[in-house]
Amino acid sequence: MRLKQEQVNFLEHISEVFSRENITWFMWGGFAAVQYGSKRELTDFDIFVKKQDFKKAFNACKDMQPTKLGVKEVHGFKGISFSITKPGCIGDFITDHEIIIKGEKYSFEMDNEMMSRIKKKEIHHLFLPVIPPEDLIAWKAIMQRGKELGKYDLRDVEFILKKQRIDWNYLKRRAEKCNASERVFSVIPR
Repeated sequence: MRLKQEQVNFLEHISEVFSRENITWFMWGGFAAVQYGSKRELTDFDIFVKKQDFKKAFNACKDMQPTKLGVKEVHGFKGISFSITKPGCIGDFITDHEIIIKGEKYSFEMDNEMMSRIKKKEIHHLFLPVIPPEDLIAWKAIMQRGKELGKYDLRDVEFILKKQRIDWNYLKRRAEKCNASERVFSVIPR
Protein backbone atom coordinates (compact mmCIF):
# COMPACT_ATOMS: atom_id res chain seq x y z
CA MET A 1 0.00 0.00 0.00
CA ARG A 2 1.42 3.35 -1.01
CA LEU A 3 0.55 6.26 1.20
CA LYS A 4 1.31 9.94 0.79
CA GLN A 5 3.77 11.38 3.27
CA GLU A 6 1.05 13.41 5.03
CA GLN A 7 -0.96 10.19 5.53
CA VAL A 8 2.08 8.41 6.97
CA ASN A 9 2.69 11.38 9.29
CA PHE A 10 -0.94 11.31 10.41
CA LEU A 11 -0.88 7.58 11.21
CA GLU A 12 2.49 7.86 12.90
CA HIS A 13 1.20 10.65 15.15
CA ILE A 14 -1.97 8.72 16.08
CA SER A 15 0.05 5.56 16.75
CA GLU A 16 2.54 7.39 18.97
CA VAL A 17 -0.11 9.31 20.93
CA PHE A 18 -2.36 6.28 21.45
CA SER A 19 0.59 4.15 22.50
CA ARG A 20 1.79 6.77 24.98
CA GLU A 21 -1.73 7.14 26.42
CA ASN A 22 -2.32 3.34 26.49
CA ILE A 23 -5.39 3.59 24.22
CA THR A 24 -6.72 0.38 22.65
CA TRP A 25 -7.53 0.91 18.98
CA PHE A 26 -7.33 -0.55 15.49
CA MET A 27 -7.62 0.42 11.85
CA TRP A 28 -10.71 -0.82 10.07
CA GLY A 29 -12.94 0.13 7.11
CA GLY A 30 -11.28 0.61 3.73
CA PHE A 31 -7.76 0.64 5.16
CA ALA A 32 -8.25 -2.83 6.65
CA ALA A 33 -10.01 -4.08 3.52
CA VAL A 34 -7.00 -3.07 1.41
CA GLN A 35 -4.68 -4.79 3.92
CA TYR A 36 -6.70 -7.98 3.48
CA GLY A 37 -6.75 -7.96 -0.32
CA SER A 38 -9.28 -5.44 -1.60
CA LYS A 39 -8.16 -3.32 -4.55
CA ARG A 40 -9.30 0.27 -4.24
CA GLU A 41 -8.34 3.82 -3.32
CA LEU A 42 -8.56 5.00 0.23
CA THR A 43 -10.56 8.17 0.87
CA ASP A 44 -10.01 8.30 4.63
CA PHE A 45 -8.78 6.36 7.64
CA ASP A 46 -11.34 4.68 9.87
CA ILE A 47 -10.08 4.20 13.41
CA PHE A 48 -11.98 2.16 15.99
CA VAL A 49 -11.26 2.90 19.65
CA LYS A 50 -12.23 0.81 22.66
CA LYS A 51 -15.29 2.34 24.29
CA GLN A 52 -13.61 2.83 27.68
CA ASP A 53 -10.74 4.71 25.97
CA PHE A 54 -12.79 6.87 23.62
CA LYS A 55 -12.91 10.12 25.59
CA LYS A 56 -9.21 9.71 26.40
CA ALA A 57 -8.53 9.27 22.66
CA PHE A 58 -10.45 12.43 21.84
CA ASN A 59 -8.48 14.40 24.45
CA ALA A 60 -5.19 12.89 23.26
CA CYS A 61 -5.94 14.17 19.75
CA LYS A 62 -6.65 17.78 20.84
CA ASP A 63 -3.41 18.98 19.21
CA MET A 64 -4.85 17.82 15.85
CA GLN A 65 -8.05 19.88 16.30
CA PRO A 66 -10.70 17.14 16.13
CA THR A 67 -14.34 17.92 15.41
CA LYS A 68 -16.68 18.02 18.36
CA LEU A 69 -17.20 14.70 20.09
CA GLY A 70 -20.77 13.61 19.34
CA VAL A 71 -23.20 11.05 18.02
CA LYS A 72 -22.77 10.31 14.35
CA GLU A 73 -25.66 8.84 12.38
CA VAL A 74 -24.85 7.95 8.79
CA HIS A 75 -25.69 5.13 6.37
CA GLY A 76 -27.51 3.14 9.07
CA PHE A 77 -25.01 3.26 11.90
CA LYS A 78 -25.12 5.37 15.02
CA GLY A 79 -22.27 5.85 17.44
CA ILE A 80 -20.09 8.31 19.30
CA SER A 81 -17.45 9.73 16.97
CA PHE A 82 -15.12 12.53 16.04
CA SER A 83 -13.08 13.36 12.95
CA ILE A 84 -9.76 14.96 12.19
CA THR A 85 -9.16 16.62 8.85
CA LYS A 86 -5.63 17.51 7.80
CA PRO A 87 -4.31 18.39 4.33
CA GLY A 88 -4.43 15.18 2.31
CA CYS A 89 -5.85 13.14 5.18
CA ILE A 90 -9.14 12.49 7.00
CA GLY A 91 -9.42 10.33 10.09
CA ASP A 92 -12.81 9.14 11.36
CA PHE A 93 -12.81 7.78 14.91
CA ILE A 94 -15.65 5.66 16.29
CA THR A 95 -16.31 3.18 19.06
CA ASP A 96 -18.94 0.51 19.79
CA HIS A 97 -22.10 1.34 17.86
CA GLU A 98 -25.46 0.12 16.70
CA ILE A 99 -26.57 -0.38 13.14
CA ILE A 100 -30.19 -0.10 12.05
CA ILE A 101 -31.02 -1.29 8.54
CA LYS A 102 -34.57 -1.78 7.31
CA GLY A 103 -35.82 -1.72 10.89
CA GLU A 104 -33.43 -4.44 12.06
CA LYS A 105 -30.98 -3.57 14.85
CA TYR A 106 -27.41 -4.90 14.96
CA SER A 107 -24.55 -4.09 17.32
CA PHE A 108 -20.81 -3.90 16.77
CA GLU A 109 -18.53 -3.92 19.81
CA MET A 110 -14.84 -4.38 20.52
CA ASP A 111 -14.58 -7.17 23.09
CA ASN A 112 -11.75 -9.30 24.48
CA GLU A 113 -12.09 -11.98 21.81
CA MET A 114 -11.81 -9.43 19.02
CA MET A 115 -8.90 -7.66 20.73
CA SER A 116 -7.01 -10.94 21.07
CA ARG A 117 -7.16 -11.38 17.28
CA ILE A 118 -6.10 -7.89 16.20
CA LYS A 119 -3.22 -8.16 13.74
CA LYS A 120 -0.26 -5.78 13.45
CA LYS A 121 0.42 -4.85 9.83
CA GLU A 122 3.54 -3.05 8.65
CA ILE A 123 2.80 0.02 6.57
CA HIS A 124 5.90 1.96 5.59
CA HIS A 125 7.81 1.89 8.90
CA LEU A 126 4.72 1.67 11.12
CA PHE A 127 3.21 -1.42 12.72
CA LEU A 128 -0.49 -0.65 12.95
CA PRO A 129 -3.23 -2.68 14.66
CA VAL A 130 -5.84 -3.89 12.15
CA ILE A 131 -9.27 -5.40 12.80
CA PRO A 132 -9.41 -9.18 12.32
CA PRO A 133 -10.66 -10.07 8.81
CA GLU A 134 -13.66 -11.98 10.16
CA ASP A 135 -14.88 -8.94 12.13
CA LEU A 136 -14.43 -6.72 9.09
CA ILE A 137 -16.40 -9.21 6.97
CA ALA A 138 -19.20 -9.26 9.56
CA TRP A 139 -19.40 -5.45 9.69
CA LYS A 140 -19.29 -4.96 5.92
CA ALA A 141 -21.80 -7.78 5.34
CA ILE A 142 -24.17 -6.05 7.75
CA MET A 143 -23.72 -2.63 6.11
CA GLN A 144 -23.86 -3.77 2.44
CA ARG A 145 -23.30 -0.23 1.11
CA GLY A 146 -22.41 0.24 -2.53
CA LYS A 147 -20.96 2.66 -5.05
CA GLU A 148 -24.00 4.93 -4.84
CA LEU A 149 -22.74 5.90 -1.37
CA GLY A 150 -19.07 5.79 -2.36
CA LYS A 151 -18.64 2.52 -0.43
CA TYR A 152 -17.48 -0.96 -1.41
CA ASP A 153 -18.73 -3.23 1.36
CA LEU A 154 -19.74 -6.32 -0.61
CA ARG A 155 -16.82 -5.98 -3.01
CA ASP A 156 -14.47 -5.78 -0.03
CA VAL A 157 -16.05 -8.91 1.49
CA GLU A 158 -15.50 -10.75 -1.80
CA PHE A 159 -11.81 -9.77 -1.95
CA ILE A 160 -11.19 -10.61 1.72
CA LEU A 161 -12.77 -14.04 1.31
CA LYS A 162 -10.53 -14.73 -1.70
CA LYS A 163 -7.30 -13.49 -0.14
CA GLN A 164 -7.54 -14.46 3.55
CA ARG A 165 -7.79 -17.70 5.45
CA ILE A 166 -11.04 -17.31 7.38
CA ASP A 167 -11.80 -18.85 10.75
CA TRP A 168 -15.42 -19.76 9.96
CA ASN A 169 -16.28 -20.64 13.56
CA TYR A 170 -15.06 -17.25 14.73
CA LEU A 171 -16.95 -15.47 11.92
CA LYS A 172 -20.11 -17.33 12.94
CA ARG A 173 -19.66 -16.25 16.58
CA ARG A 174 -19.06 -12.64 15.53
CA ALA A 175 -22.16 -12.59 13.33
CA GLU A 176 -24.20 -14.03 16.20
CA LYS A 177 -22.76 -11.46 18.63
CA CYS A 178 -23.85 -8.70 16.25
CA ASN A 179 -27.33 -10.29 16.03
CA ALA A 180 -26.68 -10.56 12.29
CA SER A 181 -26.11 -14.20 11.34
CA GLU A 182 -28.79 -14.25 8.67
CA ARG A 183 -27.72 -10.94 7.13
CA VAL A 184 -24.00 -11.76 7.19
CA PHE A 185 -24.26 -15.25 5.74
CA SER A 186 -26.81 -14.20 3.11
CA VAL A 187 -24.00 -12.47 1.19
CA ILE A 188 -21.23 -15.03 1.71
CA PRO A 189 -21.01 -17.76 -0.93
CA ARG A 190 -20.43 -21.20 0.56
